[in-house]
Parts: sequence; structure tokens; C-alpha cells
Amino acid sequence: MDDGSKLGKGAKIATKGFSLDDLKFLCQLLKVKYNLDVSIHSPGGNKGNTLYIKSTSMMAFTLIIKPHVLPSMYYKLGHY
Repeated sequence: MDDGSKLGKGAKIATKGFSLDDLKFLCQLLKVKYNLDVSIHSPGGNKGNTLYIKSTSMMAFTLIIKPHVLPSMYYKLGHY
């Protein structure tokens, strides 16, 4: 729950420990299974990549994960 946060109208998930191929697979899986629009962002340097949940998918993403999120972490979901 602590490896992500709201970013603009979307959200980011820290995925530094995953390879680029793994992230591409995960993006496809999230699209097929949950119809989420997710992209891979590279902050540059040695910071690794993050997954970005696009704003158009935030409501669906929130409905999927909120039952598993501690109330003290709801702020990371923004106004959803």
C-alpha cells in the first residue's frame, strides 16, 4: 500500500523490482482482466519504472483495490 500514490488525476505504482518485460505483461493483464488503462513511466536515472493508472481508469481501479486498502491509506486514492 505504500509503494504508490495519486499523481495528477491518475495514480502511480512503484515497480522498480520488475523488468520492463514483466511490466509490459502486467499492463496487458490489467487491460484484459480489469479493462484498466495503464502505462509504463520511466522517471530517468536509476530510479526504475513506475506503472501509471490513467485518469480514465481511476474509478474502476479504486473499486477493485479499496476493499484491500487500509483506511489510513485512502488519501492515496484521491477523491475516489
